[in-house]
Amino acid sequence: IPIFHDDQHGTAIITLAGLINALKVVGKSKEQCEGATHNYIWDVTDEDLQEGGGCAQSEEQAMSCRHLMTFEEPVKIGDEMKQLTTYKAPLIDPFGNIIGTSGIGHDITDLNNMGLELSFLIENIPLPIILCDKNFKAVRMNKIFKDIAIKENVDIEDYNYHQWKAETLRAVREPVESDDRRS
Repeated sequence: IPIFHDDQHGTAIITLAGLINALKVVGKSKEQCEGATHNYIWDVTDEDLQEGGGCAQSEEQAMSCRHLMTFEEPVKIGDEMKQLTTYKAPLIDPFGNIIGTSGIGHDITDLNNMGLELSFLIENIPLPIILCDKNFKAVRMNKIFKDIAIKENVDIEDYNYHQWKAETLRAVREPVESDDRRS
């Protein structure tokens, strides 16, 4: 988890806990990062910053709100785009002046990619599938399940799995013989 402390201009002033991981993420040494700007640390240009690249905008928000904030930020690291969840808080001196920010970033790129792969897998299995959390709140369902179970336009967040199950499914009992089918 990379941790950087920046002054109010985005210049790294201290790199402490998490230093080794932070340096691995950006591919630079401690000496290269201390005193460096966002542009150098994250390999972004001034044009990238103007288009919303880098972390300067989120740091400005954390400083203007004067409290801890959470962001999901796409960050270019070398030739790769990464998705970071960042937690940023203003650094405030004893006189109440903002002197910079402290931030922790967690790379969630692989986690997001796994979510995409899971969605692709669920959608392409030729069976009705619903995934629920531990409280049976629907989290994901494929088109086949939606076609079978949902009669009207219902958001997945509002879908009541227990109600559908009670109204639609019956418990399995002893086999029943009939003229149409022998069990």
